[in-house]
This record gives sequence, structure tokens and C-alpha cells, in this order.
Amino acid sequence: MSKKLKVAITAWEFPWLSIDEICQKARDYGLEYIDCIAPPRDTLPDFKRALDKYGIRPSAIGGTAKGGSIKMNASTQADIPELHGNFIEAIETAAELGAPYVISYYGGNLAYDAKASMQRYRRNMQPVMEAAEKHNVTIIIETEYNQVETDVTRTADGTLDLAEFMDSVHFQVNFDPCNLFIAGEEGFPYAYDVLKPYIRHVHLKDATKYDPARHGRKYRKDLQTDARGSWICVALGQGGLNMEGLLKRLQEDNYEGIMAIELHTLRELTERVFDDSIQYLKDHGVL
Repeated sequence: MSKKLKVAITAWEFPWLSIDEICQKARDYGLEYIDCIAPPRDTLPDFKRALDKYGIRPSAIGGTAKGGSIKMNASTQADIPELHGNFIEAIETAAELGAPYVISYYGGNLAYDAKASMQRYRRNMQPVMEAAEKHNVTIIIETEYNQVETDVTRTADGTLDLAEFMDSVHFQVNFDPCNLFIAGEEGFPYAYDVLKPYIRHVHLKDATKYDPARHGRKYRKDLQTDARGSWICVALGQGGLNMEGLLKRLQEDNYEGIMAIELHTLRELTERVFDDSIQYLKDHGVL
């Protein structure tokens, strides 16, 4: 029998649902984990009650409600203190909820080349890393596409360089092979093989190159746009990523982490894409 893997729902894909409704949806689909934005501090008791009610555990926290995704390298020096505050709040919330990871992003910045940007990034991340160590939470940098080519996480080798440069057990990788695929990288097997020692969490999505003539203009507000072009997300197994190969390897490698399903599609398509993605995972022995 194929090895079952741990799968999470991503709360940010269903912003119109309450946390109670998202947890119920996860449970209805047989999922036990959730990726979510750190809720405001005054809502934490209600958030915890919803998790406990449905037996759902948070796998990773992705930024804060007020600050959103944090891209430290894309910042100016003037906003660094604010980013520190948002980052540390996310770490503290993750610790309180029992989530082992906080998802982070690098960000492009035309003012710095790769080496200079990593030096600046590590310097600016120092108080964040101190908080992560204090609370025993791991920062996981996501492999990412970007309209700015200087984002080192657009490639597997650049992400590896960053992880090695940070040199901390509290700084690892959130592997999103589809993001790398969109950026022109071989998400699997190349990127997986390069980054495997640092992969602690996986985002699962699939994508196909955007063609206005074939897909229409409705996707324009949900395009995934990299420096090399635009893509739309589709159900797992329906895009250009070698999804079958990735899942098989994760099973063969006895991957013990969690994979979170991301959709990044139009609201009217979300439920269908989620259903199709769940069925794909079941068909491949993951669920």
C-alpha cells in the first residue's frame, strides 16, 4: 500500500469562511492540519476553541493578519522595525498554537545583488532568529516566483545558498515546487533533490501558462506573475508540474512533514479545484 502523507488545508484560500467553518471543512475531507495567517491576539481563544472542537492542528503560520506575508529583503530599512514586530508576533502566535513553523518570503530588491542581499537579510533577521530560537519555532523560507529577478528563492540553488548562509536549525525551507516551476526552474526532481536536506514543509499547487485566448480574461485578477510571464493555478495533476513524480518520491523518502494544498484560483472555482485536488491525492495513495 502507498504511504499516506499528512495533508493540510490552507485557511487563506477560503477567506469568506470563518475559522470554525474551515476547520469543519478540513475534518469533512479527512484532513488534520491547517496552514493559516496568525489571527489577531484578541481572537486567539476563539481560534483555539475551533481547532480543539474539530481536532485540527496548525502546521504552519504564514505571517499576520495586519502585516500579511513578510518579505524582509523587499523592504526598505525604514520599515524594518515594523517587519520585526509582525514577524515576532507570528512566532509568538505559532508557539502559543503549537505550530512548529512560520512561513516567510525573501522578496526581490533591485538595489542589491545576491551576495549583498543575503548579507543584509541575515543582519535584518537577527532579532527574528533570536525570537525563533527562544520560542523553538522554525522560520521556513518559501521557494517563490517573483517579478523581480533578484529574489534568490526563485531558484533551487539560490534557496540552498540562502539556507546555508543563514546556518541555523531554526531556518529551513518551505518547498513550493510549483512556484519554482512558474519561475522557470525544474520544481521536481531537480529542485527537490537540491533542497531535500532543508525541506520541512511543502506547499502543493499546480499551474499552467496563462493564455488569454484559451483561458479568457476572468483570470487576470488571479494570475501568478513571474519575471518570465504569467500562469494560472489549476487542480493538482492538471498543470505542468511533475506532481505524480513528486508525490511518489515523498512517499519513497518517508517524508514526515506536512503538505498544504494551495489553490490560488478564482473564488467561483475554489471548491471544485479543492475537490479535484483532494481526489487526485486519494487516487495516488496519499490520502
